[in-house]
Amino acid sequence: MTYKHFVQIAGVTLIMGATLHAQIGPVPVVAGKKQDIVRVAQGKVEIKRAAILGTAVAATENAATLISYTAGAVTERKDDSFTYSIDGGAEQEVKLQIEPATFDLDRETYEKIFKALFLLFILALVLESGLALLFNWRPFVETFNARATKPVVSFIFAYIFVEQFDLDLMSAMVTAASSNAEPAGTPGLIITAMVLAGGSSAVNNIMIALGFREKRTPGTATPKPPPTKAWIAFKLDRENAVGPVEVYVGPTPTPPSLALPFVGVINGSSRPGVRFFFRDPGRFPAFAGYEITPDIPLSFALTGFDANGKPLTPYQRHNLVIAPGAIIDLEVKL
Repeated sequence: MTYKHFVQIAGVTLIMGATLHAQIGPVPVVAGKKQDIVRVAQGKVEIKRAAILGTAVAATENAATLISYTAGAVTERKDDSFTYSIDGGAEQEVKLQIEPATFDLDRETYEKIFKALFLLFILALVLESGLALLFNWRPFVETFNARATKPVVSFIFAYIFVEQFDLDLMSAMVTAASSNAEPAGTPGLIITAMVLAGGSSAVNNIMIALGFREKRTPGTATPKPPPTKAWIAFKLDRENAVGPVEVYVGPTPTPPSLALPFVGVINGSSRPGVRFFFRDPGRFPAFAGYEITPDIPLSFALTGFDANGKPLTPYQRHNLVIAPGAIIDLEVKL
């Protein structure tokens, strides 16, 4: 007798095949799936010995009793068994052979997952377009550190959106790919919001690469100097300096008495706990770095005044040679 044939002896039908004696099996089952094993046309059916790796249940259906078995998750082929009796008679043993579940998606499942992914793509594009108004707003650009704040802001807006519409696309895709329905919940909403927030950046990068959008805000990607140049930046930790601190940078002058080029002013103080999310008021320049020519002796100086208006001893270095492509951030106390 081959599998999926029906054998009926004394009112008992073995649904999966094999021969009915005091022992039935082994019956092939798949992990994680509920499968009907035996149908008893008459009599009271009782599960006598429970299965170890799964669950056997007897349920009445149209005056008959149907015994079904749900195998637990396994990573390799395993054997299991249970016994039952009819009207208190001799126990019948059912042997089972559990096969690991395979991830096999049908066409309908692929369509459901594709629809969810397509919706994620469209929503990410809409979110990115909407947030561009905020991210390109001049007060935002000049106040916040874009690389630190944009992911947080994108996630907050994305989570508010998915929570408002109960849009748990992660659970929907898991439900489509498995036999178990996954209810919408907070973890799925959070992951959906994270995908949307990260997806908006990905869509933005694609649009930039295709020439549909201009790279406007600093920090969209990790900034780098040209290969034949280098960057230097100064972060000011104020000790005695009050008011503007002047920054001078240039090739080491010959003779040394000649002045260095005046390149900028620092009006604030660098604050480590704040500068990750806000534009650093104690940094020159505010973003990226001051471009210099590498492989030549470089000098710089920072000068300022104390609370009494007395000039402070300048913080300065001379004959510093920087390699091409280097990014130098110097912590300066003045």
